[in-house]
Amino acid sequence: MAENKKTQLTKFILTDESKRIISNPNVFKQTYTPDLIVERRETTDFYREISVFINYRKPSHLIIKGFPGSGKTVTVNFLADELKKEKHDIEVFTENCSAKSSIDVLQNLTKDFSTVNFHDLQKIFAEKLEKDAIIVLDEIDRSNPRIEDLLYFFSRPKEIIPNFDKNINLILISNNLRWEEGLQDKTRSSLQLKPLIFAPYSIPQIISILKSRVKKGFINERAITEELIKKIAEDTERIKRGDCRVAIETLFYSAQNAEMEGRDEIIEKDINKALKTSIEQADREKLTKLKDTQLLILYSMLYEDELTLTEAYKNYVDIIKEENLPVKPVSKIMVFWILDILENIGLIDKRLDMKKDGKGIPRRNIKIKLKVDRDIIFNELSLRDLRLSRRE
Repeated sequence: MAENKKTQLTKFILTDESKRIISNPNVFKQTYTPDLIVERRETTDFYREISVFINYRKPSHLIIKGFPGSGKTVTVNFLADELKKEKHDIEVFTENCSAKSSIDVLQNLTKDFSTVNFHDLQKIFAEKLEKDAIIVLDEIDRSNPRIEDLLYFFSRPKEIIPNFDKNINLILISNNLRWEEGLQDKTRSSLQLKPLIFAPYSIPQIISILKSRVKKGFINERAITEELIKKIAEDTERIKRGDCRVAIETLFYSAQNAEMEGRDEIIEKDINKALKTSIEQADREKLTKLKDTQLLILYSMLYEDELTLTEAYKNYVDIIKEENLPVKPVSKIMVFWILDILENIGLIDKRLDMKKDGKGIPRRNIKIKLKVDRDIIFNELSLRDLRLSRRE
């Protein structure tokens, strides 16, 4: 008789149904839109602004800005779902713009991938559009610079396309709090964007969201105590600026860890392990979306506890020279701009440092500090074939 040997795989394949905690894993995915969302000042402001278009068809282009996990995308998706149920004379399009150009976005919206001329795609879009439309452009701050052509078109379609009679309202979503400052004057003037800032979720708000996910996604709500839900919320607020996506994934991985150990309830050890996994996963995802220049600037901070802005710029330039990289360093102003972006997406911290100079006069200085594990940076560099010699 063959010996019944267990493999490592059996540790991960759940066979004891009585020890399951998760009933609906979809509830914990980033693509999930709940039936109800946590409503706060930010959502009220958003509803008020977009109602101008919904009720009167007067375009009021919006840019929703805030740190990752502050509820920007889920709020817009919730609106889209409600409009599909309540307003059948408005069509809602949602497009993720990361690394995409105007042509890429229009090809996706028209489903015409054979046409590569931007002006032809404009006409095709206008011909196919049957209703007034709200167009959501997520991650606009990560788009190709040529996206401005598209933004200008959407802000003035009736002037560009003869006899076009539909109304279009844009909703742009950005993690970069200053993204629109880089637009050309013509585009910015045409859009007349109204900014809405989404603040990070508070601890009570994160707790409320986690409880709703437990109710929808767990077999038994008692699998996790209120104290441990509060711990996830507090740790997320302290370490990741209240990034609710990290909190939700920590909840999911905590349940998974407990299930793998044959328990039907979550303990603190599960949460500590899950939080580490969630943070690493979130940071890795952010790094994959960085441009090479942004990644090199982040790398320039690896070997210092804290740096000034000027020191970070010097390190960045030195790395390019020492490694003989085939790139031209960007300007000092551009490095400072990129550091703002890295702060906005939670990869670095900035703080104001006040010190007196030799004459006793107080001087303001900005100190920056890395907030991502160095191994994640090294891995991303290797994936891009940027293996730099400074690695220890």
